[in-house]
Amino acid sequence: MKKTISYLIIPYILVYSFLGILHYFGKIDSLFITSALYAAILNIFNISLALVFYYISASKSNKTFLIYNLGGMGLRLFFLLISVFIFLKFLKVDEYAFIFIFFIFYFLQLIFEIGYFNKRANNPGNK
Repeated sequence: MKKTISYLIIPYILVYSFLGILHYFGKIDSLFITSALYAAILNIFNISLALVFYYISASKSNKTFLIYNLGGMGLRLFFLLISVFIFLKFLKVDEYAFIFIFFIFYFLQLIFEIGYFNKRANNPGNK
């Protein structure tokens, strides 16, 4: 589990280190950093839900596994859609920064999620 969490944290450390350097040299403002933080929070919640659904359904039947993971994916996408709309509409964020950083984190975590589930599926002793 510690290894899983470290894989989740590494992209955030890299992106925020880069953003910190850019902010230090005056290339981006604090609104950009705040927008990136909101995007990161949404993605952390998304990947956390994916892992929770996976661990709940890992030892269940195939039908239950698919319901939890595919149904969970639908619920997570719906949650993200509503959340992005709310963040853009009601919070003071840089829209372009928020969407750009959100998609960077989303696709990095999607790659992680697929690789992690694939590794766990190919190694039954890991469950």
